[in-house]
Amino acid sequence: MKTCRGVLEIRQIGIQATETSKPDHISQCGADEATNLMRKMLPIGSEVQLRATNYASSNNYQEVARPFRTIYAKDGEGKFTIDVQAKLLAAGLSLWFPNSTNEYFHNLEYLNLLNIATEAKIGLWSKTLCPNDLTPLDSIELWINSDSPLSNENAFGEYALLHNKTDKEVDISNWSIRDTSLELRDEKFAFASGTKIGAGQVLTVYLGEPIANYPLSNSEISLRLSAPILQNPTTNSDKFTGDGIYLISPRTTKGGGNIRAWMHRPCIPNDCAAPEWLLKNSDGSARVIPLPQTLSMILNPAKYARKVPDLTGLTSEQVVGALAGLDLIAQIVDLSPNSGKAPRIVRDLSPKPGTNVPAGAIVKVNVIVPDA
Repeated sequence: MKTCRGVLEIRQIGIQATETSKPDHISQCGADEATNLMRKMLPIGSEVQLRATNYASSNNYQEVARPFRTIYAKDGEGKFTIDVQAKLLAAGLSLWFPNSTNEYFHNLEYLNLLNIATEAKIGLWSKTLCPNDLTPLDSIELWINSDSPLSNENAFGEYALLHNKTDKEVDISNWSIRDTSLELRDEKFAFASGTKIGAGQVLTVYLGEPIANYPLSNSEISLRLSAPILQNPTTNSDKFTGDGIYLISPRTTKGGGNIRAWMHRPCIPNDCAAPEWLLKNSDGSARVIPLPQTLSMILNPAKYARKVPDLTGLTSEQVVGALAGLDLIAQIVDLSPNSGKAPRIVRDLSPKPGTNVPAGAIVKVNVIVPDA
């Protein structure tokens, strides 16, 4: 953009369009449509007005300082009244990207525009914007927590829950989630081949590294981020900051890459109401351990976790009783099957001693006949 300061690359305030093609990736779904709308509103040579609360507001991208600005175009009377960012949001062609420092003037306004577009199911929110998408439609719903309850904002406390609301297994191999920023754009964060969600089941996706001695269950995975990335929701001031998580189908040169499910925080005008599947199992029974399971165990180990004790050297009978007292189930594996009725003692356990597991978990106990 040509300005009185020379040619500048402007970072628009309050929105995040999907990415156009770059040397390292193809164009994301919706990027071309957003670009075309921008070109329609701002033909080459158009005069625009750039606004900011703080003249010095900027961010750095590839070592270049980009001024934070809202772009206004001229209306039919030649006045700068057309908010370009608002038009992109209203068309359903941009994500909400609130600014939490100086430029938060439009945060709430833009969030409202986003919610209107999602309700209208237009643009990105139609779930079918990009063609040739063979993944199942309306099969998965999503719930997120963007404010980590762990100390030091540990990223493991940021998570997404993916609920398969159908009566069939859904294969989400190579699907991905992303937040409003570009932190999760890299293909290395895509779900591994073979990732599936059973009928009526829930997959937990933790954004951060797992916590030591708290192994994930079969219905949990981790993206292993070292630091939190989600912006905490704030509604108690005029800032109205927050974030969104988006479940995206695989993108190829032929199409796809649609946003299949999403959730934004904060939820307005009311707080986010927890869905029934978050509180109950698929058969309607109450969850013994609240979702997400491992995080609940970390937050309340006395109630939900059982620590595997060190039982090395005890007899098989002693181990069975000791584990039963902790509501754990012993699975005895005899590593000396040809030793007749000689007494066996514990060689090792899996999970290893010190590991936290839920009540009812099976502990594999390897027993041997000790050397004479």
